[in-house]
Amino acid sequence: MSSEKFYFNKGWSFESFKNHILSSECRTNCNKCDYCKFMRELKPHLTEIPEMVFPQNKLVIKYNKNDNNLKNLSNYENNLKQNNSTINNFSNVQISFECINALKLIGKSNPDDDLKVSYSKEWLQSREESETQLKGMVKSYDWTFTTSYIGDLLLNLDNTDSYFEKDQTFPQNSESIDYEMLKIPEKILFFDQIDLYEDELGDNGISKCDVKIRVTPSYMFILLRFFLRVDGVIARSKETRYFHQFDTNYILREHSEKEQKLSANDNYDIPSTNILSNIDEVCSKLPVLRMYTEKINIHVSC
Repeated sequence: MSSEKFYFNKGWSFESFKNHILSSECRTNCNKCDYCKFMRELKPHLTEIPEMVFPQNKLVIKYNKNDNNLKNLSNYENNLKQNNSTINNFSNVQISFECINALKLIGKSNPDDDLKVSYSKEWLQSREESETQLKGMVKSYDWTFTTSYIGDLLLNLDNTDSYFEKDQTFPQNSESIDYEMLKIPEKILFFDQIDLYEDELGDNGISKCDVKIRVTPSYMFILLRFFLRVDGVIARSKETRYFHQFDTNYILREHSEKEQKLSANDNYDIPSTNILSNIDEVCSKLPVLRMYTEKINIHVSC
């Protein structure tokens, strides 16, 4: 396994991990190999996995105001709800992204259930020459491997030694990410791209989830993206961005969903041509279905 780590002043650390693709099967039924261990942990969330899975790839960002180690305390969030406590101004924050948690959320978004059924039928109709092969892929699981994963948060409230996992939304905020700031040339202190999983959908498109990070002296910017393209049917992206200016006391988390039907016979802004191989370019042209921003308040170091 390869890893890179970068420490930044004011309590921030950034670390990425990369390793090889998971084997496609266990040939000895040993129940001990990496494949068996991974599938055992994944069940019952998912029984079929993408062609390329990177089980040990991971990105971890930590903000530790007091240099305390983050610990997981279950049921702490429920206690907060019962006491009607306000959740804000976190002393320690950990943001992480890893393959297995992305896979566990495949097919968990209700709107995708209808899309899965309707588009699987369209896909079969548009690929009659490989109908037998594709029918084998359209099963009870989400064959597009669409995930609702937005990353994992581990948080610490002020003046406590208790930590909890935060998987719900924060209050939506009218403030937005300063994209003009991102365009200003600045020294890059840390950059990486980590693949979580990918599948070519039987050579009829692509389903991919990855995360990118960029750290400069002024800010950190993270993009988690799930991208789906089914040739002649649909292009879709689900993106979560984290943005923090180091001279502020909050992190912005922006969610966006984009989607457009594709057809070789229609004059769309995104035609079914070679341009579809450039994921960044496709995503920049997709119509936005929904977008909102959340604000995570933190206590900055003095």
